[in-house]
Amino acid sequence: MNNQKGAALLVSLIMLLLLTMIGVASIEDTALQSNMARNSQFKMQAFNLSFSEGKAQYENFLESISLLESQYGKSAPYNYPVGDLAMASIPNNKFDVSATLKFVNAGGAPLASGSTDAMSFGMMERVSYEINSLAELQNTSTKSDQLHGVEYTAPK
Repeated sequence: MNNQKGAALLVSLIMLLLLTMIGVASIEDTALQSNMARNSQFKMQAFNLSFSEGKAQYENFLESISLLESQYGKSAPYNYPVGDLAMASIPNNKFDVSATLKFVNAGGAPLASGSTDAMSFGMMERVSYEINSLAELQNTSTKSDQLHGVEYTAPK
C-alpha cells in the first residue's frame, strides 16, 4: 500500500478532466443544434410570410382588378406601399416584407379549333402578371422570395 504514493489521486484527477472535457463538448454541441433549429424556424417563417403575402395580394385581385388594369403594358414593376401589405402589419414582426406586381404579357395560345367563345373571335385576350413577394429577417441573410403568376381574360 505504501508504494502507491498518490497514484489514486492522479488517476481520479485525470478521470475528472476527461469528464469535464466530455461535458464541455456536449454543451457546445447542444448550443450548435439549438442555433440550427432556430435558423430553420426563421427560414420557415420567412417562407410562410412571403407565400402568405403573395396569396393575400392575389386574393385582392379576386375582389378588384383595377390595379392589374392600371399596370397593363408597363415594363417597370409596381412596388406595393407598406400600408397595402397584409403581412407587414403583424405585431412584433421581425421580418421586412415587400411585394411587387409586374406585367408579363398579353395574348396567349389560341384555343382549340371549333371554339366559339369570345377569345376565338379576337374580342378577348389573356393577360399575365407576376406577384413577387419577399420576406427578409432584419439584420440577417435569412429571406424567402416567392413568385405567383396571375392570369385573367380581359376585353381587347
